Amino acid sequence: MAAKGTKSSKVWKFDGKTCPKCNKSEVWDNRGKIASNEFSPKSPHFACRDKSCGWAVWEGQYEGNDTAEDTSDGAPVPYTPPTENNDIVKEAKDIMGVEEDYGTPEDAIEG
Repeated sequence: MAAKGTKSSKVWKFDGKTCPKCNKSEVWDNRGKIASNEFSPKSPHFACRDKSCGWAVWEGQYEGNDTAEDTSDGAPVPYTPPTENNDIVKEAKDIMGVEEDYGTPEDAIEG
């Protein structure tokens, strides 16, 4: 097993949010800071926020992080609700055959 903070040949599968080693802490996503040259290219792409855990992975050592948001500061990405102009909403309306616009909940309150 690799020493704490060193590279390992193991490929980790995880969700990009929770440390797969300790299963309790969130992870730092350093990809944005590496891409912007704020961090060295030799820095781990992901690291556990719990320093006592010591888990970290570099490029090529992880899988399954397709759902991980690339946030250079580690802050959560705010939820953006779908809007009428959203392609997903338009596609859903097409599938359901909805043609009429009923307005927004705010319109109903004002109305």
